[in-house]
Amino acid sequence: MVKIMLKEIRAKRKITLRQLEAASGISLAALSRIENGKVSPTVYELDRIAIALDVSLWDLIKFVKK
Repeated sequence: MVKIMLKEIRAKRKITLRQLEAASGISLAALSRIENGKVSPTVYELDRIAIALDVSLWDLIKFVKK
């Protein structure tokens, strides 16, 4: 199982969803759904988020046992 570490990274960097929306070009609603695990992000979205947070794509992804 893959977990997207968006909430943890965002909290550590003290970035709001609105700030991330502006930096990534991904809508606030989409970011919220991704962050809460309601939808799986596309590779494009992960890339945009990683660039906006100045982290590698792999920093956003954590593999966990189900």
